[in-house]
Amino acid sequence: MDNGKELIPFYRSRMLILLKKGSTPIEVSITKWKNVLAYMEEGNYVQAALVGISSKNCALCYKYGRERYRSCHGCPIAEATHVSNCTGTSYNDFTAGFVDGRNGLMKQAAENMLSLLEDIKVNQACKKASSF
Repeated sequence: MDNGKELIPFYRSRMLILLKKGSTPIEVSITKWKNVLAYMEEGNYVQAALVGISSKNCALCYKYGRERYRSCHGCPIAEATHVSNCTGTSYNDFTAGFVDGRNGLMKQAAENMLSLLEDIKVNQACKKASSF
């Protein structure tokens, strides 16, 4: 997968397959950011950006956001942050880090996005367990 242009369709099809097999959008998004961090660990910041920046690869955007023109209604990130389009999250820092060539900022932002998603997943599980 050396050709960056192949990554977006590859990860989009992978995302759709995981969703079809029953993974939740939050689980697929966590996997996405783990993959972004893996690319950065290998020094592949361009590939990391292609996977991380595109909303076409985001299961949450697919279900709640841009893909369906719902302006993030119901998205767990939007519910946690009270804003849409991941405004105010580290997603914007990740994008800025790539544009400005600041790899350290990209890595920190990706770690923060992963942490946010993992926290949201735990909170969802706690809410679900307490509703029984």
